[in-house]
Parts: sequence; C-alpha cells; structure tokens
Amino acid sequence: MRGMRASFHWEEENMKSEYTFLTLRDRPELMDRAAAWFHEKWRVPKEAYLECMTAYLNRETEYGWYLCLDGERIVGGLGVIENDFHDRKDLTPNVCAVYTEADCRCQGIAGRLLNMAVDDMKAKGISPLYGILEGHRGQGYATEAVQAACHWAFLHPNVRSLEAETDAENAASQRVLEKCGFRPNGTFGEEGPRFSLAPMEVKTNILAEETFTELYSSVGWEPPCQEQIHIALQNSLATFTALEDGRPVGMVRLIGDGGMSFYIKDFAVHPDYQAKGVGKLLLNALEQFIRDSIEPGWAVSLELISTKEALPFYRKMGFEERPCEWDGPGMMKMLR
Repeated sequence: MRGMRASFHWEEENMKSEYTFLTLRDRPELMDRAAAWFHEKWRVPKEAYLECMTAYLNRETEYGWYLCLDGERIVGGLGVIENDFHDRKDLTPNVCAVYTEADCRCQGIAGRLLNMAVDDMKAKGISPLYGILEGHRGQGYATEAVQAACHWAFLHPNVRSLEAETDAENAASQRVLEKCGFRPNGTFGEEGPRFSLAPMEVKTNILAEETFTELYSSVGWEPPCQEQIHIALQNSLATFTALEDGRPVGMVRLIGDGGMSFYIKDFAVHPDYQAKGVGKLLLNALEQFIRDSIEPGWAVSLELISTKEALPFYRKMGFEERPCEWDGPGMMKMLR
C-alpha cells in the first residue's frame, strides 16, 4: 500500500527485560543458525537466506536482517529484501519472514523488530513499502500494520491528521484503510483516491445520558429508562468515551468497590467503528485508570459478561473464560 510511510509502535510493557534485539551485523557468527531458523519456520531453502544474509554482511546491500534473542535462543526475526515473491515490483523493499516463537508472542517482539527495520531503513534514506505473501493475505496483517502505524503517528503531538493514497482499482487496500477509520476526502493523488484520518481519543467521565442511550441503541440493545441511566452513570466508578473529531463512537462503564473487584459494563462501539481498534483503545484506558487508582503491588480482578461474538476480542485482551479447572462458571440473576 502506497502512502503509509511511517514506523510502527507496539505496546511493550509486558516484554521480558532480558530479550536482546540486534542486527545480523551485530552478531555475524549467528548467520548459519539464523538461516536455519528462518528455513525451519517458513520452509524457504536455507541457501536463499544465506545468500541474502551474506550480501548484507558483505555490505553489498543495506537490506538487513533483525533478530530477537532470549539468551542465545532465537525467538523472533525478520528480514528486508528487494521483493517478497509478488508481482508489484514498485513495492520495494519488503519486510519478509516475520516470525515470533509461540511462547514469546503478545509481548511486542514483532513490533519492536519492525521498528528496528523501519528506523534502520529510514536512517539509510530508504522508505520501505511492505508486501504480504498471497497465501497470507486476508488474515488482517495489513490492517494491523496500518493501525500500528497510525498509533505511532498520533503519539506525536503535532500530528493532527493522517492521509493515505491507494491505486484507484486497489479495492483491498481501500477496505483496509476504511477498517482503520480512514474516510475518502474527495481528492486524488498521483496513484488514486486519498483518504484521511483524524486522531481518536478517549475521555474520562464525560458520558452524558443522551450519548449513553444513542450508543447503547446503536448496537441493538434496548436501553433502560432515563432514571436508571442517570443513577447508573452517577454511581459508576468511571466512564470512558471514545471520540472521533468530537463525535462519540464508543463507550464503557467501570463499576466496583475500588479495592478488590472491578466490573466492566455497557461496553458498546458504534457499528460503523467496530473492528477499528476503538474497543482496544477504550479497554486500555479503563485498565490504566484502575492501575492508577490502586496501591502498588495490589492485585485486583477485572470481570465482565461477554457476548458470544465478543469472546475473541476479550481473549486477545487477556481475559480468561469460566468455567476453568479452578473456577466454576460466572452466574447472574435479574431482579424486578
């Protein structure tokens, strides 16, 4: 996808401190072992990796190879090559062979490696464009990469909006942009239509009764009476509202005792903004609020009742289902 030339930012707070990130030029003696590791993961001939790595070590190319070590064990890696087996010769260079060992995932390793590669290329005057192997398309990788690039960009206080551009006939890339919240802005660049994105923000304790009712209804729920809503909002520990250009697009309430147990209620994202990272943004803000509210060293529970459709999201965010081997199922009872 053209027009998205930014580095990537991933959350790394859970990353083990003993991981070592390096380029193959930092440890050239790892070349044979690294080539064998990449071959094992991707089944591309080891000789192909050795050829690319040798050219990099001999400074015949600046397209590098990047590794993450846990001690001396390779647990993550990726490379940058001219073209990753696709027909778009204009999209070069490509990130290839991105892999993290299963027991080390969800710690930001792949994101840290991508950061290294992008920063390294930028320092050498190279702005990379990434291709995805045909067999791996349609699995959300492009969407996740664009979301990460947007998150990184909006960390900079002077960034007010982002703009992207795709080929007029590249419907897949346009869908990726729309999933990430981009909207056509009515202009065209050299390659095709342009899309714009304003930053999403989460504000605490601004949720009004009208906004609550609108978002609650937008996801197909029948809202309670206004008096119930008024009391519920008044007695919440905190409320969190996601805004795009000042328009509320998502909400969640936090209730609980403030010391041992916290509970998520009324978590709703407007259908037009679902699967675009809004839920993650809200939940991250809610969890940070809890961490800021409790004493250091405390362990507290964060609980919820999920719809069946939302189970994959909550699993990805670290929630565990009940029943499990040490707990029975959660239970509820409605009173009238």
